[in-house]
Amino acid sequence: MPRALVVDDTEDLRKVVRRILEAAGYDVDEAQDGRAALERFRAQPADVVLTDIYMDGMDGIQFTRALEREFGNVPIIAMSGGGVVQEAPATLEVVSRLGARATLTKPFSADQLLAAVARVRKDRPS
Repeated sequence: MPRALVVDDTEDLRKVVRRILEAAGYDVDEAQDGRAALERFRAQPADVVLTDIYMDGMDGIQFTRALEREFGNVPIIAMSGGGVVQEAPATLEVVSRLGARATLTKPFSADQLLAAVARVRKDRPS
């Protein structure tokens, strides 16, 4: 069973993403910030990581950089509504340059989420 790690400081969003991914056949783990997520990934790597950008502690940009530095080629999807919605596209562009393979602007649909997950898993080099 493929494994996903969902990182977001909003519990309700984590629960919704978890339900969508579990219905699609994923084993899902959650973390509320980048530091906890890095520990969870070290303990049990995931096939895909979905991370928010704006979080207290280790934010999504720091987390993405740490994952890429430590593990290399990780399929990461960055999610953000941006502190200000107009900032979301620019923020997601920055995190794409740091290693995220796909981005989602909140709010997003279940179809958009599943399409992004399928895309990053398909694009993963062997």
